[in-house]
Amino acid sequence: MTTIFMLLLLGQLISAVDTKFSDIFDEKYRIMLEETAQDVIGVIGDLAVDSDGTIFLADNLSHCIFKYSSYGKLIKVIGRQGQGPGEFEIPFGVEISSDDKLCVVDAGNSRISVLSKDGKFIESFVTSPEAFIPLELKIDAQNNFYVSGLKFTKAEKEGFIEGLYIHKYRSNYTYSQSFHSMNPIVPKLNLFIERGVTFDLDKNGNIYCAEHIAYKIFKYSSDGRLLSQFDRQAPFYIPPPEFPKQTSEIAFRDWLTKWTPLIILVYHQAGFIIVQFRIHKPLEYAIEIYDTSGNFLAGNIQTAHRLLCFGKDGFLYFQLSGRPEKYKLGKFSIKNNLLRH
Repeated sequence: MTTIFMLLLLGQLISAVDTKFSDIFDEKYRIMLEETAQDVIGVIGDLAVDSDGTIFLADNLSHCIFKYSSYGKLIKVIGRQGQGPGEFEIPFGVEISSDDKLCVVDAGNSRISVLSKDGKFIESFVTSPEAFIPLELKIDAQNNFYVSGLKFTKAEKEGFIEGLYIHKYRSNYTYSQSFHSMNPIVPKLNLFIERGVTFDLDKNGNIYCAEHIAYKIFKYSSDGRLLSQFDRQAPFYIPPPEFPKQTSEIAFRDWLTKWTPLIILVYHQAGFIIVQFRIHKPLEYAIEIYDTSGNFLAGNIQTAHRLLCFGKDGFLYFQLSGRPEKYKLGKFSIKNNLLRH
């Protein structure tokens, strides 16, 4: 029996019943991130994990990168708020390049900063499109940069979102091309949710991306050709309703609870595409898993843990729920019964 047939069969069996998080994910280690009186985590915007387990955390609120050991000891705080070399305004994303550099999405300064993993500034480049705010970054094996983000129309007083794209830059930081035009519903809703689009690269350089407002995954080649798209009618998924006419914070927060945004897409090196949705209740999140051909494998996996990244050490990292601890990470693998079929 072929591997793909077994995966499809397993997916049908898993999706036919309520799937528990523990049926799919095997927790290997819990990491409590150290804080000091001077260095307190504000908001985890993004996470990158090196091959040795070293953790780099982009903090949106504190405008810096926290560097941790594999067991959570604070090694160094990299950067500070500002516009100069090695300074950040809302660092929204962080990645480790294949030539071992720390690359930071500096959203507030509309640039990508490149540093050593010890935090020494090397250089930076400004993302090309006018009024474009970079939000998410992925780097392929040839050190090409793929940057997603939001483009605002300066002519509009409200500054609503005009376009949502993925831009490719060569390893020398020169612009190459753009692809994935925005769903027209985004400016209609005046929507600014999560990153707008979330994406990841597989080991062959293909790009998988999804917008937060819709359950649809797009697969592109490394040169931006659309190869396929896939989705499913998940039982928990609710599309966004009409944006509230009232502009109060209460009305906006109420609107957010009435649909299920797709908040992150992650590629697992075993050949899985993992997407996570915010569902609000009974638990906070739901996870769905596909193979790279778009075949559905498992879904409606509900959890209170927020998926952050797939590390270069071969593990999935989640921000764990629970108190009294403020910031705990969980290091997970996918269970063998899914991997071996």
